[in-house]
Amino acid sequence: MLVRNRILPPRAIWASTTTHPARCRYNSSQSKPLSVEPKLTSTTSSSSADSPPDGIPTLQDLGLPTPPPSAPVFIREKLSDEETRRTGGNLAKLIRDSIRATGPIPLAYYMRLCLGHPTEGYYTRDYTQGSDSVGSGAAAGESNGFVTFERLPISTSSPPLTSTSATDQAQSKILAEIKQDVFGRKGDFITSPEISQVFGELLALFLTTEWIAQGRPGRIRLVELGPGRGTLMDDVLRTFAAIPAHSSPLPKLEQICLIETSLPLREQQERRIRDRLRKSGREIRVGDVEAEEAGGKRKEGEVDLRFEEWIGKVPVDKDVFTMVIAHEFFDALPINVFQKTEEGWREVYVNVDPNWTASSSVEPSSSETDPSSRKPNSGLTLALSRTSSTLSQILPATSPRFAELAMGDRVEINKEGWEIMRMIGELVEGKVVDQERGERGTSSASDSEGVGGVGLVVDYGDEKAFDNSFRAFRRHEIVHVFDDPGSADLTANVDFAYLKESLEGVAHPHGPMTQRDFLISLGLAPRLDKLLKTAPDRERKVEIANAAKRLIMEDGMGGQYKVMGVTPGWRKGKGVYPFEGVDQPQ
Repeated sequence: MLVRNRILPPRAIWASTTTHPARCRYNSSQSKPLSVEPKLTSTTSSSSADSPPDGIPTLQDLGLPTPPPSAPVFIREKLSDEETRRTGGNLAKLIRDSIRATGPIPLAYYMRLCLGHPTEGYYTRDYTQGSDSVGSGAAAGESNGFVTFERLPISTSSPPLTSTSATDQAQSKILAEIKQDVFGRKGDFITSPEISQVFGELLALFLTTEWIAQGRPGRIRLVELGPGRGTLMDDVLRTFAAIPAHSSPLPKLEQICLIETSLPLREQQERRIRDRLRKSGREIRVGDVEAEEAGGKRKEGEVDLRFEEWIGKVPVDKDVFTMVIAHEFFDALPINVFQKTEEGWREVYVNVDPNWTASSSVEPSSSETDPSSRKPNSGLTLALSRTSSTLSQILPATSPRFAELAMGDRVEINKEGWEIMRMIGELVEGKVVDQERGERGTSSASDSEGVGGVGLVVDYGDEKAFDNSFRAFRRHEIVHVFDDPGSADLTANVDFAYLKESLEGVAHPHGPMTQRDFLISLGLAPRLDKLLKTAPDRERKVEIANAAKRLIMEDGMGGQYKVMGVTPGWRKGKGVYPFEGVDQPQ
């Protein structure tokens, strides 16, 4: 996703839980971080063929933007399966060649390439023709493409991708060719909404409760960042429809805005939302703001469905109550890593290992070997810069907490997460605070108090900085972050304290609190009890109970995932439920 001169991954990454699930963030049986920490080498210690000599600054040292991954897109000759096994694949070669030509690259750039490269990225590479070494969760003999995940007690499978339209058929063909099996049981990870319908129901209850607490404003907009297959939005809309009309946000809903870059996913989301709203007697109208402003009023019963690649394109409107959901979104954003030295902050880059050869990366396979500790086949390693850069001077200074770190400590900083969280705050507050982002526009004056809004961020992490949480997941296993770049999901813990700091002067944060406490406080037990009583048989009851248990396990999703609320500044100190017990005294 192009954001000015930056590229974001197409999809915020979705998570999972427990001891060895898809994308398990922590392994309860281990106390050490799951990511592998390659030995740091100086960016100037490698041969001249691998990095620039001392004294010659790279583009990063000069603070200039790194060339976007779309620049070296075309790979003239695909590597064979054997070459891929020995050298890490096409993207690894592309990265090595780039480093040898222009110097080491920031870790954030490496993440962008691995996740969003147009042809070799995790979300974009063609898995229908690839070898078994790719990051697909499907076992041998299983088909790729969309994976139907039958969540209990209701089905979440998508409408059939069939149409008499030639255009729709062409899009459906693209759908089948693009890797979409990262979702569901066969994929690399599954998420809370994919596990149990109760998760989305309780989030919808929180949004409804806060809407009522802020006076039931008459116009509502729903915004979700990285909606995936649309499961969570579907559950939220279904719950709104089940609430009595006089207390439901659904009759007041005017627009749904989804921040999504994947065209295949947009198609699935649109169909899912259309089907859900039709069950409530509503229809969707797909379009953009420019078309809406040019003419054509929304008909009675219609809900505008709008897709954007970047939340910065969603206009701030003080006259609309905006509900924002960011579920497992921030963990996917690229991070920069810095180390505190006697000479000041220095950035950690990705470099070519000067001792690497294609033959040295080939090791005997062993089922007992920890995949995350195996020597990567790409020849890449981490390297500490000897010189200062613009980012190493700016980013560590964005939080006073970083200055308190000890000499030699490292810190992962999510610059884009800071900016996006601030934009979420502006949507909730109904006011543009950062005037340099004026291109976002406002549909009404912002010099007076808005009607209100509410945001909800759910992700794994904690209210602290992390130094070594960067890791990779492939087929439900943790693998080396430099092994076969582009074939695994890359992720890092979310520093909720940093997100809260970004909201200063914009909106008010609440929490974070654990997902377990959040769901239990909102009524998980009585809702679960009702589902169990209406289950048709014992087998279904066991499945429902196990799904709910997975959401709240203290050593799994329940404790590892945190929930943070966002409300307008005037709600500070008003006791936003269920965050009263975790909010700092006002």
